[in-house]
Amino acid sequence: MLINVWSTPRTGSIHYSYVLRDEYNAHLINEFFNRYHMSIYFTTPNGVQLNHTEYVSGSFYHEYFVDDGKLSQRKIYGKRLKSIKEEEEYRLGLINLLDFNTQNIVMHNHVAPIDQNVYTKLKETANKNVYTYRKDKRAQLGSYAIAFSTKQFILFKEEYKHKSKVADIDRVHLENLIKRIKIYDSLEKTDEIAYEDMEFKSSQYYPIKQVNNYIELLSDNMLNIIDQLASEYENNKVDNK
Repeated sequence: MLINVWSTPRTGSIHYSYVLRDEYNAHLINEFFNRYHMSIYFTTPNGVQLNHTEYVSGSFYHEYFVDDGKLSQRKIYGKRLKSIKEEEEYRLGLINLLDFNTQNIVMHNHVAPIDQNVYTKLKETANKNVYTYRKDKRAQLGSYAIAFSTKQFILFKEEYKHKSKVADIDRVHLENLIKRIKIYDSLEKTDEIAYEDMEFKSSQYYPIKQVNNYIELLSDNMLNIIDQLASEYENNKVDNK
């Protein structure tokens, strides 16, 4: 069985993917077709991500392969040989080799940016497509601003939550998120679940809500930008009805 979780950032999609993983006893793959993830390295022994594609001695990346119909991964120490486009095509080819009768897979990807052929292939192959979204777009933008500023996109422990004001980010990053939300809005969807309606499981093995109140952590400048972008988005939706 293949279950796709489609999302835009900061909609609880990773937490929900963990829930589906356990519900279906599945192998979870987060953002398999994220182009940034196709270029990063990890350092040893602490697993910190490097923010560039230049190989550093002792670093590794994950290479995926299919063995007996099941998706697996291994660490490769050395320079990447495939370009991002080649890696994307390689991973898409792996989908054809998987035996979903012997391995359940939950595959989480954002709806953008992703190649249209990849989106179509995964959607048509899946037994189930689930879409996560956030009703409160201001909270979504605020959460994204905090995550982007702190580089904390997933947390498992409350003590690691950021509790003081964060640095402003460039407005363009929030504008790009709005563009991705509009792409999400344009898609034909089956099962949808809102962040606000999710039951977040309290467990050390599940990602936590990273932000309780985004207003407390952002500057007035960021809050004004978020309010402006959210208002423009809402007005545009009304005009298009």
